[in-house]
Amino acid sequence: MAFGSLTGLVLAVASFAWAFAKALTVVRDLLPGGRTDEFALVKLFESMDVVLTGTVLLIISVGLWDLFVADLRLPPALTMKSLDDLKAKVATTLLLVLVVRFFETFAGKNASADILERGIAVTLVGTLLMVFANWRR
Repeated sequence: MAFGSLTGLVLAVASFAWAFAKALTVVRDLLPGGRTDEFALVKLFESMDVVLTGTVLLIISVGLWDLFVADLRLPPALTMKSLDDLKAKVATTLLLVLVVRFFETFAGKNASADILERGIAVTLVGTLLMVFANWRR
């Protein structure tokens, strides 16, 4: 579990570094002579998507370490007492990732059918994630 936790931590750090690089691109695109507002908005959502993905990886790695390797003094938002707690935190964060991905589609495309299909899919998967996060044996 220590190896898996450390691997998740390395991936989280890499994800945050990647998000920072994307953020610099967004700022450059917002400067005069940059790209259109719609393009910059899509890039902004993509950057936040990578931050949320890094957050999921961080929650998993810290949660695994806290549950299986050694107790950590964590803020309440990251404290886990069981795998069910870890599962719930990951599911709710993944729901945020889905919503951000939907907004990327909404901001980047004009095809209403595609937006409707993705909206329905996000709603269904999001509902399942919330049921999964709150499911207690």
